Amino acid sequence: MKEPRWKTITPSEYEWERSALDFLRERLPDHEPYRAWSNFEFQTPVGAIYECDLLVLTKAGFWLVEIKSFPGDLRGDTTTWTITHDGRTRSIENPLLLTNRKAKALSSLLKRQKSAKKIAFPFLEAVVFLSSEQLNCQLDELGRNRIFLRDVENKHGDDRPGIREALVNRRGAGLREYPSSRIDTKVAKALVHAVDEAGIRHSPKARKVGDYELRDLLEEGPGYQEWFAEHATLKGIYSRVRQYLVADAANEEERRRLQRAAVREFKTLQNLDHPGILSVRDYKDAERGPAVLFHYEKDAVRFDHFIAARWGDLTIDQKLDLFRQLVFAVRFVHGKKVVHRSLSPQSIVVFHPDSKEPQLKIAHWQLAVRQDGGTAHATASGTTTVDALVEAQSMVFLAPECRSVRDVTEAADVFSLGALAYLLFAGRPPAMNATALAKKLHDDQGLKLSAALDGVGAELEEMVREAT
Repeated sequence: MKEPRWKTITPSEYEWERSALDFLRERLPDHEPYRAWSNFEFQTPVGAIYECDLLVLTKAGFWLVEIKSFPGDLRGDTTTWTITHDGRTRSIENPLLLTNRKAKALSSLLKRQKSAKKIAFPFLEAVVFLSSEQLNCQLDELGRNRIFLRDVENKHGDDRPGIREALVNRRGAGLREYPSSRIDTKVAKALVHAVDEAGIRHSPKARKVGDYELRDLLEEGPGYQEWFAEHATLKGIYSRVRQYLVADAANEEERRRLQRAAVREFKTLQNLDHPGILSVRDYKDAERGPAVLFHYEKDAVRFDHFIAARWGDLTIDQKLDLFRQLVFAVRFVHGKKVVHRSLSPQSIVVFHPDSKEPQLKIAHWQLAVRQDGGTAHATASGTTTVDALVEAQSMVFLAPECRSVRDVTEAADVFSLGALAYLLFAGRPPAMNATALAKKLHDDQGLKLSAALDGVGAELEEMVREAT
């Protein structure tokens, strides 16, 4: 496919990404209704910024393609992937999850454009292109849905349909047989105009918060995005920037909620100086919303990703040490009359994950509350409901009372410690969802570690049950 049907919004600075784009560009048809846009960014009405690798329109569908290059052995499922290369193992979130969120946001943006209203708007589908030729892909059956390799039989004998077959012929795991609507020249021309109207643009080299330039999106959650950032003038000085998306929020109530969360997180951490707590650096008001700046550590990973990658290698002494780190940090916090209220694997960062002595740091203090006479009262002026600021996967680690906006005690954090101990020693979450968790708590009067792990000591079993 050639210009103008293939439109390069921003030239890629990465050789592996250029190779992947060239692979597709050489194989996509160069006639109507085919179109492609590579390397661009867009901003949602709530201020979230997303960078996209490739947007493709074919007769078979409308596609948002995320490109990843992972040499080595890849294993995993629909949620977590584990990559082993050159003797090192690491875990990440299945990139299809973020690509799905990008696709929904981009589709919503495009549908609002004047040109898009003239056509039956095609469903925008998310797919991931694993472009490395040195990849041994061993994802499980469900984990392979919408994940595609190059269209060649690799040395490991994987002859499943590749990325070109998916985009052009809708062949591959997880794809419906037919597109959601007819895609023809009229649709293609309307979408070209809609893309222009939506303000899809060049990916700038730098977006700033204070003196820091935002580089890579590390994670995102309800109402925030967290970025790796570098100081604009002092090169080599890095920060972890959590920006709350207050700008252009849906309504005034949501804007106030996010503003309160940012201020609460920063103020809470001002009085919490402890080795087990991710240290805060600064608070900044920025164009897209307030930002809290944290210490950045290279190679730090989220606790759930750490467990997925290293659980089988951890000794019982290492697991006990990790749990002690959490207990000591929470004890310190409670001594300061603070309740975290949303402790989960997603709110814990692991420093030095490949070492013999990984270090845990508790983060995500946007829901923290102060105790008053033994009870932490969360009022409309002080905080908000857990559901509004916590990811769904974290809910199985939270005490049932955390869903209330009032009367939360330090027992809520103790419950979370018990649920985290379950994950740490059993290697899996205590339940698949909040409903399943509630049933376990009702049936067993707490979490029963022996139901998931043989040979559990009586003291460890009782500790987890009592905590939960």
